[in-house]
Amino acid sequence: VLLIIMKNKKFMSMLLLSLLLVGCQTNENTSSSSINNKELSILTPTNAPALAFIDQLNNDNYSTNSKPNNIALEMIKGTHDIVVVDLIGGLTAIEKQNAPYKLASVITFGNFYIYATGNDENKTMENEDNIICFGQNTTPDILFKHLYPDITVDTYLNGVADVSPIAASGVINNVEVDYCVIAEPVLYNILHKKEAPTYGKGYEYSSFQELWKNKHANNSSILGASIYIKNDTYKDYSKQIDEFLDTVSKNINRYISNPEEVVKIMNDYGSTEEQATRIGINSIVAKGVLENNSVNLGFLNSKADNFNLIIEEYLNVVKPEIINENNYL
Repeated sequence: VLLIIMKNKKFMSMLLLSLLLVGCQTNENTSSSSINNKELSILTPTNAPALAFIDQLNNDNYSTNSKPNNIALEMIKGTHDIVVVDLIGGLTAIEKQNAPYKLASVITFGNFYIYATGNDENKTMENEDNIICFGQNTTPDILFKHLYPDITVDTYLNGVADVSPIAASGVINNVEVDYCVIAEPVLYNILHKKEAPTYGKGYEYSSFQELWKNKHANNSSILGASIYIKNDTYKDYSKQIDEFLDTVSKNINRYISNPEEVVKIMNDYGSTEEQATRIGINSIVAKGVLENNSVNLGFLNSKADNFNLIIEEYLNVVKPEIINENNYL
């Protein structure tokens, strides 16, 4: 009997030790990225890039900003896990200001256009015309100078939101404006704004993406809004980030194929005013620009075989000094 009791005590001790070891292993594993998910903080521009993140509307950790320069400053500070900003602005922040991020994907491919106000009688943009652009020395300005090297911009505004009232009125400082560099979905709003003085006579004059393809190879592309991942976040939560990027890619394909899904998500979120406050546009505009994908929404993963080639082909034209493969995820 004594022997049985001693054996049982030994068995119970071993069982207790095993349970303690399992408990320790569980605690250790739950601290890893494979089990615990991080509450990812996300910052994107308003308007076109925000369409890729419609599923985040109710996420308190998702925020937007209408000024790309502000987002670049947040990148330098390292305030968010995931940041979306134009390709050039993001890579410049990394290369020149040591922003602690890496490029993960490109999600817009040339949503810049020139809007003709209808004031130019010969309907041909020339150097003597009054031309408005936004973001001096940033992507829209660099592309305009590349695509129209013989034409000078007369006035620069801070952001595309500042261009909107000028394009709608056709006037700046009591002087008629002939052409505006603009971006979707702001262009859609202007073309459908019935109370605007330029309504009915203003029109899309040119598409930067089409001009780019005519000037370069047909498979070449303007590269716009891009997703950047904070280095420490990817180091600790790589699996979660990869899953997040995969979800963004799938969502973009779904939204382009079925704009009505975006409308439903946005309408479930709130009124058109609340939608516009959150991401810069409402469900009506979202549907309009997704039906023919005039925002050129898409997804190019940094791990794609041809990623470096596509990036370098574009940057060699617009800003070769920021080409650095070490800055890609």
